[in-house]
Amino acid sequence: MKNNFAAHRTFINLEKWNEDCLKWLERRANGKIHGTTKKIPAQVFTVEKKYLKPVFEKIKNNSSDLSITYQVRKDNTIPIKGNRYSVPLGTYQGPESYVKVLEDSDKYLIYDFESTAKLAEHKIIKTKGKLSKNRDHGRKKSDNIDKLIEKITLLFPEHKRADKFLSRIRKEKQRYIRDQLLVIEKALENKDSETITKALEYCIGNKLYSASDFRDVINFYDKEKIKSKIDDILLVADNIALNEKDKAKLAAKPAVRDLDVYQKIFDS
Repeated sequence: MKNNFAAHRTFINLEKWNEDCLKWLERRANGKIHGTTKKIPAQVFTVEKKYLKPVFEKIKNNSSDLSITYQVRKDNTIPIKGNRYSVPLGTYQGPESYVKVLEDSDKYLIYDFESTAKLAEHKIIKTKGKLSKNRDHGRKKSDNIDKLIEKITLLFPEHKRADKFLSRIRKEKQRYIRDQLLVIEKALENKDSETITKALEYCIGNKLYSASDFRDVINFYDKEKIKSKIDDILLVADNIALNEKDKAKLAAKPAVRDLDVYQKIFDS
């Protein structure tokens, strides 16, 4: 309706708009053969109606699934219906800083525009000209982030390279750097130095500055190493039990491509 019916029509009034839209639905959207299914939607619905079941209980929905986009002000607040609501310090990143707001019963739920991470929750103010401020939003939390980065850096064999990597992630994903760091810390658990170093070098070399990318890369290298160890164990077992076989054939291994091969294909 938005990209077809409304694209080349002039809005006169709501009544005329609805009347013309219903005619368009009957004539074109539901009355003509669909390009993908090659069927007429109205005819298909006539068949499907036989299988629909009535809903006897009223569906209760306390919240709307529709979120509204609001611009963040320099003081890290957003104006909603004549009032202001605070968001965490640092949410404002310039004139193009926006958040999504969902109205849930008597509360406003505020989410980051890009990551959809929840930033704040405020009770809806019924009057006008008020400020709803969460004291925690005004606290500078960079000191805690610095300590967390320092802690995770020590988990890497190469501290300087790790610090450079984490600092870049912090710069690019400042709003949710804590979540990024926790994902990386979790990914490093029970990983050996060689696997960690390979993953770090691959991410830096290919400019992959996100926790999810690092997690995927380190898991890939970890699985490859485990698979290699299992192959070595099986090879030794075969050599012991089947010493009459050709040792050269038993020692043969299939070639394993490095991730760089696939990366070059994507880049070309």
